[in-house]
Amino acid sequence: DANVRANAPAAQLLGTERLCWNDAEMVAAARARGPWDLLVAADVVFRTSDTLALLDTLESLADADTEILVARGVC
Repeated sequence: DANVRANAPAAQLLGTERLCWNDAEMVAAARARGPWDLLVAADVVFRTSDTLALLDTLESLADADTEILVARGVC
């Protein structure tokens, strides 16, 4: 959130939220605050066993107009 505040022009409406995709209550609460224009995930999957849960969560939060960006760090 601090990074968004430091880098986004004041006129833009942006927010961030921490989301644990294996927490059903947290995902349901995020879905209730949608619809989302953009979902961004960076450095979120470190084990391949977590990938399906992440994709399921993104799918549940997105609608036809949602853009999803997933990035990974490079070592």
